[in-house]
Amino acid sequence: MRILEDLVVGRADDIFVAYARLFSLWNGNDQVLRELRPLFEIPGIHPCCSFSVTDEFRKRVLSLATAILPVFEKSQSNAPHVRPRRASER
Repeated sequence: MRILEDLVVGRADDIFVAYARLFSLWNGNDQVLRELRPLFEIPGIHPCCSFSVTDEFRKRVLSLATAILPVFEKSQSNAPHVRPRRASER
């Protein structure tokens, strides 16, 4: 997942924007992207509400992203790959 990789390697210009994008992907897809859950369970942070982006928040998000990325990559590599159906198959 590119957004998660960008966070871990420092390519994400704005941690809040990356965090919000991850939340928008996760919200409604939590069964598929369950590895991201710890990012949205940070005490005192509610992704749907306003909050302060402090140094502590940045460090916590980076720490969690670093721990989640290898788990996410492994789970994706083990997931069955489904070929998209062609229009003629619908």
